[in-house]
Amino acid sequence: MEPLTSFYRVLTDPDAGLRSQETIDWECSRAGNRAGPFIAPHIPSLGIRLTSLGSGFPRDAPPDRIVYRLNRRRPVRDFENGSAFWIVSAQARAVLMAYAADAIDCAQAQVLLRSKQGQDLEIPDRWLCDVIRFEDVVDEANSHIESGAPAAIRSYSAGSLLAFKKDLPADLHLFRIWKWPRIVVCSAALRSALEGANLSGVAFGRLDINEPR
Repeated sequence: MEPLTSFYRVLTDPDAGLRSQETIDWECSRAGNRAGPFIAPHIPSLGIRLTSLGSGFPRDAPPDRIVYRLNRRRPVRDFENGSAFWIVSAQARAVLMAYAADAIDCAQAQVLLRSKQGQDLEIPDRWLCDVIRFEDVVDEANSHIESGAPAAIRSYSAGSLLAFKKDLPADLHLFRIWKWPRIVVCSAALRSALEGANLSGVAFGRLDINEPR
């Protein structure tokens, strides 16, 4: 059994070898980086332009309408990359809700596949999903930090080797790292549940969590 301190980076992007669907059109409720109702107040201090990152979805906007190019050899997966958030199936949403309902904000979306003849086929029950929980989990004294900003701000960037604090909350199954908010992290338990449900389009990377030297 893995220790409770085992966490994994959740990967759904092309850089992780998970090629996204070819998008033809997207009518987006977040046009212009419009933020949702869960704005994290510390994001601007990190020097990150996307203030909507991890903020959820606007409540007064129509559902997103996403049109993918039909590819019969590569069906739409349970997790598709929406850049700062995911487009997930009902099955994926159910697993996430079971483990981390308070860590996500979801909004229903209309997902269509367009054929070469211009006909649209709807993929039912698809959701936008944003991770809105931010946690200050890093033990900086025992980590090697590569900073993406001045030392006074101290956001983390690629190359950082992170050690996590001890005695983290038992319900910490899905979150963004406080000073590295683009990184979404899940617990070993949630990873096992997602893998056990045979969900497509999601992979996991180990975080470099070092013991103190």
